[in-house]
Amino acid sequence: MSLSKEKISRWIMGNISNDPLKHEFICSAITVHAFKQIENLIEVEYSFWDDLHYDSTNQDNFLFDIILGENYGVNFPKSFDHISCKDVYQWPSASDCEELNSNLNEVQEEVADIKNFTWDDPETEQFIDYYFADIDKESLAEMLINEYNYKESLPSFIPTRLIPYFNKIVSG
Repeated sequence: MSLSKEKISRWIMGNISNDPLKHEFICSAITVHAFKQIENLIEVEYSFWDDLHYDSTNQDNFLFDIILGENYGVNFPKSFDHISCKDVYQWPSASDCEELNSNLNEVQEEVADIKNFTWDDPETEQFIDYYFADIDKESLAEMLINEYNYKESLPSFIPTRLIPYFNKIVSG
């Protein structure tokens, strides 16, 4: 069995899903950019998006009013982070490593970079597509129409990049 970026990505996501503190930070798939296996050790460079939803009491983190967002089940971030990590995982043997089994000897985790983005940043297309694929579109449309009178006029705080997405959802 040989390792691949996809297999390592699924394994890392599985490990993170079992850790409530780490899982709070991830709101996208994990993208493995590179990995190197040296016998019983793997060095992995990967990244993911964090929509800052874990700080749900800070209005500055959200595009819409927090209370309205909670009432409609749509907490929409104002900005989000792209987090890059460089981790090293070591197992007792090379075969354990290739199987990515749970008996790790050592883990070294390093956050290599954190970049904050807003919706209008051009680098965010992948995040926007991922985020809109998962959002409750019906609840978002209801909130936009009922609370922000979206069909009559566009709220001024809506980022330009989101207008086509919101228009599609509201006209849906």
